[in-house]
Amino acid sequence: MIWILMATIVGLILGWLLRGEECESQVKRLEKEIEALKKSLSQEPELLATPRGGQKDDLTQLKGIGSVLEERLNGLGIYHLDQIASWNSNHVKWVDQHMPFPGRIEREAWVDQAKKLLD
Repeated sequence: MIWILMATIVGLILGWLLRGEECESQVKRLEKEIEALKKSLSQEPELLATPRGGQKDDLTQLKGIGSVLEERLNGLGIYHLDQIASWNSNHVKWVDQHMPFPGRIEREAWVDQAKKLLD
């Protein structure tokens, strides 16, 4: 009888310990999901201090971006076509506020152009 009682206690303890590990993994998963949501809701797009690998993309490949706008984008931390291709509507609004001609990004479809160039 005592063996059954001890087995039950050991089982309860193991179950409790395993449940704790399960909760920890769920908390970590939820933290990652929250971070991804924050990033997707952010007004500011991905900005870089310097171009990746020391090489920037030629942003003038996009219709509507000349050398002056490319310099302005680079000054904001936008050096690569994949940065532009990943913009959501919040990012477009944020960048648009830093451009001399509001509405140009959408009007000239920079995001779609960048996606096509990357395909």
